[in-house]
Amino acid sequence: MLIPLQRRITEATGSLSFGQLLVETIQVNYSQGLLTIVLNEKWYTLSIDQQNQLAQTLLRQSGELSFTNLEIRNQSDQLLARSPVVGNEMIILKRSDER
Repeated sequence: MLIPLQRRITEATGSLSFGQLLVETIQVNYSQGLLTIVLNEKWYTLSIDQQNQLAQTLLRQSGELSFTNLEIRNQSDQLLARSPVVGNEMIILKRSDER
């Protein structure tokens, strides 16, 4: 089940000109309906618009895969973005690598 899931996420991000090679790992918690996508440091080189577009693409894809919650994290397990509680726009929490 995880391999087709990884393929769909990779295809979704790869369809964006800037989205290739961003996804490091995908973690699934079916009981919580949670999809966690770990991105590499290239996230920090994207413009605000590109980060928004990538996050929205991942949110849409996670919904199509029947996940109710999405977290985007960096390789240090810091939360970069999460799905909204209210509304339909991803909540971006960390755009730059500054501490």
